[in-house]
This record gives sequence, structure tokens and C-alpha cells, in this order.
Amino acid sequence: MKIDNFIWGGCSYSAGSGFTDRPRWENPENDFSFAHKDLKQYFEEPHNVGNVKSQIEKIVFPYQVGKRLGASNIQNFATGGMGYPIQIRKIFSYLIENEQKLDFTKTSVGIQLTSFQRDEVIKVWPKDPNFENEKDKIGFAWLDGQSCDNHAKEYILKYWDGGYSVMNALQNLIIFRGWCENMGIKFHLFDICCDVENQINPYKERIELWRTQINHQQLSHNIPDFPQIETLVKKLKVEQIGHLPHTIKSFHNDGFHDDTHYSITGHNQITEFLCDVYKNKLGYE
Repeated sequence: MKIDNFIWGGCSYSAGSGFTDRPRWENPENDFSFAHKDLKQYFEEPHNVGNVKSQIEKIVFPYQVGKRLGASNIQNFATGGMGYPIQIRKIFSYLIENEQKLDFTKTSVGIQLTSFQRDEVIKVWPKDPNFENEKDKIGFAWLDGQSCDNHAKEYILKYWDGGYSVMNALQNLIIFRGWCENMGIKFHLFDICCDVENQINPYKERIELWRTQINHQQLSHNIPDFPQIETLVKKLKVEQIGHLPHTIKSFHNDGFHDDTHYSITGHNQITEFLCDVYKNKLGYE
């Protein structure tokens, strides 16, 4: 199977987080803030944000895998803290907007599993100095279950329901898979930083926890036709890539700080694991 377009969605594990100690990219001309000073040796100078970021984009495993599969067009939409609503929205928008340019029969979409309770809400930042243009003042604030930024706090306390968020994420992934396959697009889900073998039980435990939180609306507890999480999880069709050794998950094993995001070595090893699955299990060239 030959592809021209390799599209990827994921969270910080796919985006290359861990190289910097700052949550967002600064001005491209500013000096890059490395998570550890010894990381500099792996990057060509100048060490400004723009130059280092462009190198990180080619270090991360989604780019490496796309190149190894021979794709001429590689799009990595992964962003730190990003859940499935954002992943699907970004990838779907890209595919729709470029439908006339892309050969869908030679397009592959891959999504890295992340936290299922990550969600997003629309928000306006009227006085945020980080946004200079009016069009940048409207965007999405992410929330992650019990933690979120101030923009989403009111929403999560008054309206958000953990069980519904999990159900909605699972449901949207299944629907998006169906749309992709109907359009001739190859679609794959990969468990890289979660433990897919224990997906169901932890979510059941979390849902029970969410049901006891008095600030939530408890939709998943009160609505009788709420889909069973176990049923939805079984329909995800997650690609098994075998047991990933813990050593690929930490900068600590490259001699740097103890961070759970992938090191440079980790991204290289993840690339080997994924290429093996794509070529030997899924039939890619």
C-alpha cells in the first residue's frame, strides 16, 4: 500500500513536548528555552525558537514515520494537552479544505490515544496580551477533567460531565473512523502512551468518581440510554504495537531530567515500532 499523505493527531507525546520547559512557543526570534542545558548539543545553531522548533518537527516520530512510508505530504496536528475533539476538528477541517488537492485513496490518518476526558470550549480572550490581533482573541480553551485553565473553570464546574466527555470522545472517534473509511482514507488508532490493555477498567473507575462530584451535571448517571463505555471501547479498533519499554518514555534515560515525554532516542524507537506495524501488519510499503 503506497501513500502520499500522512496525517497525524495526538497530544504532547506526538508534538515533541519535553524539549522545552515552557508550555507555549515564544517569539520565533527569542532564545529557545531548553528543558535541560545539555539538550543544546543535539540542535544546530542558532538556538532561537524558530530554528529549534523546525528541527523538533523533524525529530518527532510522526514526521519520521511519514518519511519512512514515503509520504510527500506530512501533517502533524499534535498539540500538548489536546484531546479528541480538537484532534478530529483539526484533521477533519484539513481534509475537507484540501479535498480537491488530496488523493484520499493514498491518504493515511493516524491518531495517538490520549486522555479521553480532555475537552474544549469556545472562549474569547478580550484582554489577553498574548493575542495581538482581534481574530486571535476567539479560540478554544482546553480542559482536562479536574484540571483546566481559568477560562474553562466556570464551564467545567457548572456544565461539564466526565462520563459524557468520555462517551462523546469514544463516539466521535468511531464516527470519524467511519467517515474516513467511507472516503477511502486509511484510519488507524495507536496506543503509545496509554495502557490500552487496561483501557476499560480505569475509565469505569473514573466515571464512578465523576458521578460523585456534586459540581457536575451527572448526565452519564441520570440518562438511561447512555452508551456503555465498554461497548464503545471495544469498537475503537486500536492497533496493538506490543509492549513499549519504559526506557523510551523518559529524558532521564538520555541523561537529562526525569520527564515522561519521549526523548530523542524515544522518538527514534517509537518510529521503529510504528513502522513495523504499518509495514508488517497493515500492509504499507
